[in-house]
Amino acid sequence: IGRIIAYQWTPSIYLSATDILQPFVVNPQEEVEYRLTVFGRGGCIRTDLVKMKPLLMPLPPNTFTPNGDGVNDTWTIKNLDLYPNSVIEIYTPAGLLVYSSSGTSNPWDGNYKGKPLPAGTYYYAIDPRNQRKKIAGYITLLR
Repeated sequence: IGRIIAYQWTPSIYLSATDILQPFVVNPQEEVEYRLTVFGRGGCIRTDLVKMKPLLMPLPPNTFTPNGDGVNDTWTIKNLDLYPNSVIEIYTPAGLLVYSSSGTSNPWDGNYKGKPLPAGTYYYAIDPRNQRKKIAGYITLLR
């Protein structure tokens, strides 16, 4: 590094700094291709490209309406496709497991063993795997 005199990252979006070798990417919301330009002594310049694709957390909705009208009929988790090894479980308030999914599969349709569950509150646990924390919360099923 003794011969390097400056670094320049472009674009600057989501970067903690643009003039250091290893800046942090802060709260990325989209894929970005960065160009690193390194300026050395004697006018030597080198560039390289780095593509950054954020691994966004799964965003489960807290309500859905499986009533057959074609709108919100399934509990579809945004960004879940980024976690192909994820495990999803849904429970009744009494603790009965009514839905389980491993990997990519069909979203929950509000049924248990082929029969519609009653409207109410259910609880979910999502393990995205990939060294991410588990997510837990509730879903309101409306009919």
